[in-house]
Amino acid sequence: LALLAVLLGDHASGAPLQWESLQPVGLSPASRHSHVSVVIPSEQGLLYMFGGYTLSGGAGTVNNDMWAYDQAAQGWEEVQFPATVLGCDLPAEAQTLRLPPKRAGHGMVSMRTGAITCGGYAFEADGRTTKYLADDDGRMDCWWFTPGSPPRWDAAKMVGDSTTSPVPRHGQSMSYDTVESKVMIFGGKTLKGQLLNDCWILAEVMPPALGKSRIWEYQTEYKWTSCNPLSESSLKPQARYGHQSVHFHMSLYVVGGFAQDGLRVAAKQDIWILDFGHNTSWAEIMPTTRTPDPRGFHALWLSGFKIFLHGGQGPTGSGTAAVLGDTWQFDLFTKEWHQKASSAAVPIMSNLAINPLDNSAKAISFGGRDSSGNPSGRLYTFSASKATDSWERVYPAGVRPSRRTGNTLVYDQGSARIITSFGLDGSGMQEDTWILDLGTRMWKCWYGSAPTCTYPAPNPRYSGPGKIAFPSQVQVGLYSYLFGGAR
Repeated sequence: LALLAVLLGDHASGAPLQWESLQPVGLSPASRHSHVSVVIPSEQGLLYMFGGYTLSGGAGTVNNDMWAYDQAAQGWEEVQFPATVLGCDLPAEAQTLRLPPKRAGHGMVSMRTGAITCGGYAFEADGRTTKYLADDDGRMDCWWFTPGSPPRWDAAKMVGDSTTSPVPRHGQSMSYDTVESKVMIFGGKTLKGQLLNDCWILAEVMPPALGKSRIWEYQTEYKWTSCNPLSESSLKPQARYGHQSVHFHMSLYVVGGFAQDGLRVAAKQDIWILDFGHNTSWAEIMPTTRTPDPRGFHALWLSGFKIFLHGGQGPTGSGTAAVLGDTWQFDLFTKEWHQKASSAAVPIMSNLAINPLDNSAKAISFGGRDSSGNPSGRLYTFSASKATDSWERVYPAGVRPSRRTGNTLVYDQGSARIITSFGLDGSGMQEDTWILDLGTRMWKCWYGSAPTCTYPAPNPRYSGPGKIAFPSQVQVGLYSYLFGGAR
């Protein structure tokens, strides 16, 4: 599965932006498009990917798997969702394992210490008939993702009926207002093919017991409210889907997408702003510079006071899927577009999920749809730090242990190795042992159930105390002593 990162760097210095191709360590998710990705500020160094459309043996399917990409280790790990966990202090009813239905074409944004995903499409049991995802009351369904040990999914609790909520859809844009803690969606496409240009805000309904008892974020109630201008005759963008949006300084910016143009649906190159000031109103921005070619299903992200756009699908694209590979920057103050330097190795694709990294000048992305219409499987970075624009590929350094807590750690100074064993990860207790060679910076499984392990489990000679976590540990010379812990 393709992963991309872009280092935006110091724009004032004039250094060109630059993409780099990365290859993750170990296992990777299947190639896909129409998925989503988020960076959650509280989960440092992790990029989460959820759902999307994959192709295998000529048959397409949608998914509800979630993967985490560790930027430091340059490796993927599938996120597991156990129903219970050792020492869990959640109420019994909150420990029931629930997963969101499989989906593609949905939206997802991070919210404080978690993330919320809404909408999308799936297939009926026959694998061909499309359905749009709705909750029990007929609203576009939304799910809350909470990372941690263990991570969990929970259906968002909604207040109000389906008549005062957005209808099920896919291809909508989804943005988050970090100041007001509100989610905004715009547009999309319904099951009957209707294009939409409605605007909705999802906000928390504060529980009455807040401050008196412990409230988990996923237990909070949410409510949809319309953010359409009050006047029906006011100017507004055409109904559309496949567009993208960002929120900046009390305004929602919508760029591109596919809209009805007479008897056909055509790609757009316009940019609109919805001002949430004194009177909520739409206005089309008229840049004085050259604008990107018409497109939809492009990548769009915000860094500082600049919007960045890459790829997408449009009439000037290449291949049978008409995909684009250009990168543009829009200054929110000067209202000017500028195309960034490119190279022959730039990813030419649409349906590319991309995320800026919190408190950094870097963004990371993966997946996408290539010029032949197939899911992409490459990993990239986009950097402004180099003098010339070039693509570089980083090759994997091998497998690695799963992310975990409660493990032991030993430093072997004589052979420059670190040895870790046991612990608790998303799938439960572990008994494996891994060795990190500090010279080559490569992991090797010494004992465990992974196919590459030197000594496969189970084997009583090498298993030690078995599956445990959080033992006390002290290293004395060549020996490491453990005591206690949890099973």
